[in-house]
Amino acid sequence: SLEAGETRWYWLENPDGDILTGEPAIADLVRCRPGEPRVCGRIGLETIQACRRKVDAHIKIDYLRQLQAPAGTRAVLVAWMEVSP
Repeated sequence: SLEAGETRWYWLENPDGDILTGEPAIADLVRCRPGEPRVCGRIGLETIQACRRKVDAHIKIDYLRQLQAPAGTRAVLVAWMEVSP
């Protein structure tokens, strides 16, 4: 939960892919060089929504259940970004 202060990073390249966790590995994937242009909108809305649903389910099933969080506990997805090649 947000109050507990737990922060986790998730990386999902496409809706059919595996979810990668861990800040160092994901930071390497999203880091860009100074002056490198950032481009958005290359991934369709349906794909983005499917990825979001998969990450939300992963958080609920794999994370909250591991914690044995009380019923009604919700994780808060604070940031979401599209990363295009």
